[in-house]
Amino acid sequence: AEFHVTVNDEILPKLAYSDEYRSLSKVKDNPELRQWMKEREEKAQLLLSSIRFRSQNLVKVTVKLLDVQRPFFEKGPSHLAPYTLTKLAEATGINQGTLSRITNTKYIETEWGVFSLKAFFSSAVAGAEGSVSSNHIREEIKAILDSFGPDVRLSDQKIAEVLAKKGFKVARRTVAKYRSKLQILSSFHR
Repeated sequence: AEFHVTVNDEILPKLAYSDEYRSLSKVKDNPELRQWMKEREEKAQLLLSSIRFRSQNLVKVTVKLLDVQRPFFEKGPSHLAPYTLTKLAEATGINQGTLSRITNTKYIETEWGVFSLKAFFSSAVAGAEGSVSSNHIREEIKAILDSFGPDVRLSDQKIAEVLAKKGFKVARRTVAKYRSKLQILSSFHR
């Protein structure tokens, strides 16, 4: 499958430094105004350059995520690969703090819905066939609970045992944490 990354910046206003203001920086009879306008033009150009740089970084990050998370984009959310912000920082050369700001405030529209870029990061959990993402384990927990139905109240320990039979070594407290993130009540409260 072929994918295309485009930044939807249609809702953003078009910014440019006005020629009218640029002409004020060439006024000969007022050197103070000329200097002041020249400084303003430099600041405006810096702002425009920063906006272009942010857009380029966003594309760079998204292209890398597309490369790393290709199974997700081809097969769906249950195929999310384990990947961390640290690994992305190493791969793109972008500061981790900058990446955090980018991924916390940007979204991507996919065949499977709209996702925050931060949704593409998860820790790895050992599985029978190699590492899987913690998101995959959460999907497995949800599927296990759905398969047993609402009448069967599985404890976190029992869920961990079912996961172990499927080849995922997950501690009971990790199951509890993931169940909580899924907003599923404990067996006592279900």
